[in-house]
Amino acid sequence: MFNSMVVWPIVSALWAAIGFVGHDVSLLSINPVQQAFINRYVIKQDVLDHFKPHELRSWASTDIGYLNDVLKEEGYDICLQETPDTAFGVVSILDIAVQWPCKGEPAALTSAQDNRTYPMVIMEPYKRNFHFEYKSAHYCPIVYCRTTTDDVVCMAMLNEVDQQLDASAMLELIDKINNCTTINKVLLRYDRLIFPMIKYESTVALGWLKGLRIGDYHLIDQAVQQTKFSMDEVGAHAQSAVAAIIEEEMGKMHYDFIIDKPFLLWIMRPGVQDPIFAAYLPCSCWQDPKVSGGK
Repeated sequence: MFNSMVVWPIVSALWAAIGFVGHDVSLLSINPVQQAFINRYVIKQDVLDHFKPHELRSWASTDIGYLNDVLKEEGYDICLQETPDTAFGVVSILDIAVQWPCKGEPAALTSAQDNRTYPMVIMEPYKRNFHFEYKSAHYCPIVYCRTTTDDVVCMAMLNEVDQQLDASAMLELIDKINNCTTINKVLLRYDRLIFPMIKYESTVALGWLKGLRIGDYHLIDQAVQQTKFSMDEVGAHAQSAVAAIIEEEMGKMHYDFIIDKPFLLWIMRPGVQDPIFAAYLPCSCWQDPKVSGGK
């Protein structure tokens, strides 16, 4: 089943970590999931410029208590667990609020999913507050709701199969819908839009990020994301915080240089210009000298 994953605070947190370690470092993935996320999102650093300063903020510090205070002051329950080996932590917070051009009307209607009554919003088509598109990439109409800014709130109902998608597959479905240019011609038109009021909150461990290397000597040891979303007759409010601990692996990172071909060996001595010993050592002499027959 789908667990929320808000991408851009994760990306912002990773770039904050890169900036803290050094702008010339790169991310080194240890699994295909991490590499796919880097290729799909992290490389698009310029997208972060499309957020206003108050909409997407990041902090990086060796003071984990300070970062936890930031999370608490911003209204989040997640926190970082400091360890003796902690190098530093990062926190990134996304906070975006939008308003409908015309306020909707609260209502109580019954859901076809479970036959229960829920608080809803009825929106009239005044000045094209919303419109529908019938894309071939999806079996239900896509609803596009205007806001008082350039942001557009999109909604698409899901069948029982798609309701079980995980976060990655859900993002792929959204991408498929967004990139679909084929519009199906449908005679049916809707006069009003009715959608549920929402109060949503989710906390998920970003375990798939663990082990992601930032340069040669730092790696993510823990990462967690808390997401909140509300929607009513006035507008919608999306909030998400990402917090991560980046450990330092100084002295633990090893690169092996393996002599696995025939090689030359020589011994130099101070005061002697030429080697006091030199030999070409082919594979035939690669033997343990302690075993029988060794010299």
